[in-house]
Amino acid sequence: MSLLSYGPFYVDLPFIKPETIEYRKYQLDISEVASRKNTLVVLPTALGKTIIAILCACKVLNTQKGSKVLLMAPTRPLVLQHRSSFLKVTGFNESEVVWLTGTIPKEERELIWSGDAKILVATPQVVRNDLSSKTLKLDNFSLVIFDECHRATANYAYTTISTVYKNQKDHPLILGMTASPGADEQRIRNVCNSLFIERVECRTEDDEDVKPYLNQVSLKMMEVDLPKEYETIMITLREMITDRVSWLLEKRFLHHLNPSKMELLELGNFLRGQLNSNSNRNRGPLFSAIIAQASSLILLHGLELIGSQGIEPFVRFLDRLDSKADERRSRTSIVKDPRYSRLKELVHGNSVPNHPKMEILKDLITAQLNKDPSSKILIFSQYRDTTTSIVDSIRSSMDKSVARFVGQASKKDDIGLTQKDQSELIENFRSGSIQILVATSVAEEGLDIPAVDLVIFYEPIPSEIRFIQRKGRTGRTRVGEAVVLMTKGTSDISNANTSKRKLDKMRRLLAKLNSELQLKSSPRLLPHNVEKAG
Repeated sequence: MSLLSYGPFYVDLPFIKPETIEYRKYQLDISEVASRKNTLVVLPTALGKTIIAILCACKVLNTQKGSKVLLMAPTRPLVLQHRSSFLKVTGFNESEVVWLTGTIPKEERELIWSGDAKILVATPQVVRNDLSSKTLKLDNFSLVIFDECHRATANYAYTTISTVYKNQKDHPLILGMTASPGADEQRIRNVCNSLFIERVECRTEDDEDVKPYLNQVSLKMMEVDLPKEYETIMITLREMITDRVSWLLEKRFLHHLNPSKMELLELGNFLRGQLNSNSNRNRGPLFSAIIAQASSLILLHGLELIGSQGIEPFVRFLDRLDSKADERRSRTSIVKDPRYSRLKELVHGNSVPNHPKMEILKDLITAQLNKDPSSKILIFSQYRDTTTSIVDSIRSSMDKSVARFVGQASKKDDIGLTQKDQSELIENFRSGSIQILVATSVAEEGLDIPAVDLVIFYEPIPSEIRFIQRKGRTGRTRVGEAVVLMTKGTSDISNANTSKRKLDKMRRLLAKLNSELQLKSSPRLLPHNVEKAG
């Protein structure tokens, strides 16, 4: 039986307000490790990464008097969210927990860095800029926390900051936090190397020390069949793809007739590299291959749209192809293909029904709200066009409060949401004035989306990171449900299998890496002026 059945116990530690942090042994265990060694913490959304950061910060500030803690997060809303969390559960006042982003002038930031604040929360871009201009030094920071640390690769600001911190501080202490560092072994190692990680602490919903503190989340995979009208459209698309891929196979640019999207992308990179390095006059075959590769990729995207998303997103896809046909030869080759006219006839000349996912989605919404009229429902789709279709369908057939939640970027016919707009939507969702939020990937990472009762994936995603982040939006404060909609015979099925395979692989890699680190690591030498916690 879950410990939640008995009511919560609370953490009693210096700087923590009484009865504000529920006692969870795994959080205290991880924070104890993280207060001694450079630690990578991998926890799915809703298992309390922020609480671990707070516990670790308070432990360090209690033992290293007069020092400071720096916490970085990729976006301004996340920065403000972390600051709010610290103020809510600790005894520090507003002048002791401060935030810094690019909206604050450099001269003012310099005063903040050198002031009396104990916990400073900032975007990595600001930290890197101020380190570069000598406005900031990190030698007085006893702990530096990197949120969403799976970004700590290549040229991202985190990699520079961690190196500077290590060089400026005699005994640097680093805490990296992420829902998932990915399933690629080299990427995980790169993150660990960039942050000088000495220990990996990974937990999942299946770990015994986590289970007692979690509400149950049921995961349901629902498969649907496509209408015959969709099959006719998809056959035409497959014919167009096969012709182009067959030519690439004949010219030995490909090795088989069913390349994946990734293989086509890699082929494009190879061909452009060859074109740039080829000094021979005979560059015609390379140009032709690039056109065939790019048009195959476009058509494959169209095939995924019609099979996974539905007729409305596919129609918008065709409209954009028409409007931009003259911009690139790959698009021109598609529009001039006689079968493209046939596609448009099939789409516009017949009464093509909505994707069956749409009716199932509305049935799921109705069932949830009949069970609990106050429920909050979050629907994910990776395509903006699909979010529009879902919102329109719900509004036209259901008397429910629904809103669309997308990123800041704007397109010609699709204006993005500002951070202020996003914050207002989230607050309306939290208060209940909006019950259904239809979101793209922008709602997966970091943002303080309130707990929801039902999460619906309009399509599976091949990313284990994004799967963990989406699923973690439910079951935070009570029993939740996650439903994944999949279309038989489409990329939905392979994406679902890929996500599961990557998730299993990531867990194995993290366990392997942690074993390696523990074998070669030596006990951390603490500064002489540090009082060992009792």
